[in-house]
Amino acid sequence: RAVISSRNKVPLPAGWSRYGGRALTSAMVFTEVPPDADPLGPDNILVFAPGLLGGTNTPNGGRLSVGAKSPLTGGIKESNSGGQAANALGRMGIAAIVFTGKPADPDALYMFTLEADGSASLSRVDEWKGAGNYELAEAIKGMRPEDDRYSTITNGPAGEAGLKASGIAVSDMKGYPNRFAGRGGLGAVM
Repeated sequence: RAVISSRNKVPLPAGWSRYGGRALTSAMVFTEVPPDADPLGPDNILVFAPGLLGGTNTPNGGRLSVGAKSPLTGGIKESNSGGQAANALGRMGIAAIVFTGKPADPDALYMFTLEADGSASLSRVDEWKGAGNYELAEAIKGMRPEDDRYSTITNGPAGEAGLKASGIAVSDMKGYPNRFAGRGGLGAVM
């Protein structure tokens, strides 16, 4: 299993090889984020991790854990969601996606794309400013090939505005962003 960070793809450290989901997001936040870090500052990280059974047919094995230092509580936070993203990451052998740092332009909006072949890209999408999760899902659908199987993870206008109780939406089997990691304000970190 591998970890994709905002810098590169690396093997999952041996000490975390038996971790997945909540255990992995919490271990990463505990280890990588200074206790005095501003939850909305550059020292926080945002981790997306499927559970150990992600990508399998195991009942409830498709939960996606999202972890960061919470802007709502100031502590380590894990929130999880159903949807298709965890199964997609599990099938790709991805243990976690970790975002670090903060954009130099605070008004910039970005889309991170991870393709089935493991290639990744970051593109600026400022034209989506203020768009709701369903509007974003339609815009992303228009960018994908017809009959493509993909998942989306979005934070919508509440997260964009930095609201400390904002969540993160994950798409379901039909592409609707109606599964939420809705605790701890992780949408604002995103």
